Amino acid sequence: MSGEPETGRPLSLAILDIDHFKQVNDTWGHPAGDEVLVQLGEVLTACSREDDIPARLGGEEFVLILPDTDAAEALERAERLRAAAEKADWPVGRITVSVGVATASAGDTEATLLKKADEALYASKTHGRNQTTHYNELDGRLP
Repeated sequence: MSGEPETGRPLSLAILDIDHFKQVNDTWGHPAGDEVLVQLGEVLTACSREDDIPARLGGEEFVLILPDTDAAEALERAERLRAAAEKADWPVGRITVSVGVATASAGDTEATLLKKADEALYASKTHGRNQTTHYNELDGRLP
């Protein structure tokens, strides 16, 4: 896999993580936490294009595979998704998500692309949560 796989088209990946999700479960209970997970899945699906692939990664993490999406467009789409989650009407009060985005480049594998998106997610969490970071921003390059 590379930024432009055999098809010659770009590929990006976004990882979303619900901010302070443990607090939701601790305060409202696991059934309410499950409702939040279902609703975030619905928000993710509603914000996805026909060719995008939304999925739950595990726990409170979701991924969005973005075919035919370069770094700049991926960052923009991920930010729209983050904003949609923030604006949604949640059954447990305000919910926000942090997002990490990566765009495949030469030599990337599925594992390295996921690792890059996860590093970008960690940066979003570390720098205050409720934000979107592209992996390219971590070393000063613009997406």
